[in-house]
Amino acid sequence: MGLRQISPAWKKYGSDVRTWRKAARLTLKELAPAVGLSESSLSYVENGKLAPKEDHAQAIDKALHANGKLLLSWDKCANELLVPRNFRKTIDLEKDAIELRYYHPVLVPGLLQTPEYARALFAAHHPQADESTLDRLVQRRIDRQQIFNRDERPIVHVVLDEAVLYRVVGGSTVMKAQLARIVELVEKRWVQCQVLPTTAQTQPGLPGAFRVLVFELQVLVASEHAFDEVIIDEREQDQLRKALSVYGRLQGEALSPHESLDLIRKLERSQA
Repeated sequence: MGLRQISPAWKKYGSDVRTWRKAARLTLKELAPAVGLSESSLSYVENGKLAPKEDHAQAIDKALHANGKLLLSWDKCANELLVPRNFRKTIDLEKDAIELRYYHPVLVPGLLQTPEYARALFAAHHPQADESTLDRLVQRRIDRQQIFNRDERPIVHVVLDEAVLYRVVGGSTVMKAQLARIVELVEKRWVQCQVLPTTAQTQPGLPGAFRVLVFELQVLVASEHAFDEVIIDEREQDQLRKALSVYGRLQGEALSPHESLDLIRKLERSQA
């Protein structure tokens, strides 16, 4: 069925289900068999103490003739549990940025990922997730790449540690396609990518992955850690200046865009 949850997200979903059920003039006893749940389980759902799986959520939406509204509510709750709050916030902010700068010492940033690369990462990070959950997470990540279809695309700069290119995620076939995707984005001039070689004299990016979001009237920095992000804005001028300085030094220590592209092409060809 699902995991017992006592969270604001699932309480909201449960409240929505109760509202639609009462509007349909159905009792718990009447609705439960139609959606494949026991009466007690459905009661737990309505009280935010049980998170239904997607097939049950679909059945509830269909039985109550919600036309996708309850399924959308369920999807939002499921994503809130799997994607940390500040990650969701910066993903939303990306859509309006005029310039994006990424540094990652471990992985290809989400904006550049192929569906297969993203899926391998999610499967490793959420080992108990079912296929439908992985599908949703991958789709959410790939949807971010719609910014490349904007009439005025943002300027996108990426600095990757060289180790990222050698770290095989999802197997050699997946990694080959991922490297090809980076090459494609660079050749289209949608992304400028630089590789920070392992032989660099200094390593200004040792504190970890971060991204800079530039807007018309402000600049934000989102600094990643294991389970969420810290967002730095104009209220923390010293930290903001430090992050921008670090990014500048990363670009200075990295290979040129042309040298970086040559390296990525070479590594793509070397994958089986």
